[in-house]
Amino acid sequence: MGTAELAWHAARDGYYLSTAALLCAGLPTLRPDHDKPEPYRHLRSALPTGADITANVDGESVHLEVTGLPHHDMRRVCLAAQVYFDPFTVETSLGRTPTPGKYTERARHTRQHLVVRADTADVRLNLPVPMASSVLNTLRSP
Repeated sequence: MGTAELAWHAARDGYYLSTAALLCAGLPTLRPDHDKPEPYRHLRSALPTGADITANVDGESVHLEVTGLPHHDMRRVCLAAQVYFDPFTVETSLGRTPTPGKYTERARHTRQHLVVRADTADVRLNLPVPMASSVLNTLRSP
């Protein structure tokens, strides 16, 4: 490997490490997934509520997946991400029970997905790194 290529790899690895640090600052329980070839691009956490969080860094964005989160917490995640799934976000803000189902919303030039079940919900979001850190911060225990 040449000097330029080594420098490129070092810069890329430094970016992934600093991005992982920023995301971990949002949710301190987030840890690198050492089962993956590039563990600092793939972060995982389990919350005391039983929810699982996966964050995959891809360039300047983060693919954030939150599964098994109670409805009231998921609403906070969606609002922090500035992704409004109608009717999920609207119904719950009016005090009605969320309707189970699958919802898709276009935001930030990509599709965002939400699955609502009886008591919990799953979401897949594609967010810029700073916003992903802010969303992860909403998942901290109160």
